[in-house]
Amino acid sequence: MQTPLLDKVWQTLILIPGGIDSPRYNFLRGKVYPFIQSLEHGNLITWYCILRHGPTNAGYPDKENGRIYYHLRICIDNDDNVDLIKDNIPNDFIILDIGLEGEKIWRDNAIVSDPIVGFDPTSLKENCQGELWKLIGENSEMVLKLLMLHPDGIDIPLQHFGQFSHYIFNLMGNIEREVNVECPCCHSTFPIWV
Repeated sequence: MQTPLLDKVWQTLILIPGGIDSPRYNFLRGKVYPFIQSLEHGNLITWYCILRHGPTNAGYPDKENGRIYYHLRICIDNDDNVDLIKDNIPNDFIILDIGLEGEKIWRDNAIVSDPIVGFDPTSLKENCQGELWKLIGENSEMVLKLLMLHPDGIDIPLQHFGQFSHYIFNLMGNIEREVNVECPCCHSTFPIWV
């Protein structure tokens, strides 16, 4: 995965069929990740990140309907690939229409100028926005690969992902206790051992 060229980042919002009542991770594992892999293997993208959003997220664009979706960002270095990617988005992906006249993907202009939620830009080196997005992409990649290590048809224990966050926080200190970490976007709390 490369550091994304922020002015070449495109995005789409893929509705999760069945929302919160759908079997956990099936759509992500069976449809979304294979689509991302096909883009990577075809050298159509150089970076991606994926997040799940719902009505509790700040800036959520679908408050009226309350639907849950995956927010997929991709870096398309070669402008010739944009139409190819648009044409190959799977037909069973329902793209959340946020007033973009039926476009399947669109430029993410905010990624260039807006600071990443939860990061204080004054505490970071100058011009490191691209590197931060690269790390977010690598995190997405790690989560997807961890999902794929589990056999189909089982409910994947969330503790496996909590254990991976332990490995991140473990490097920050050797305190042996449980702490709750709050997400600055959705305000969910995650207990982890540090």
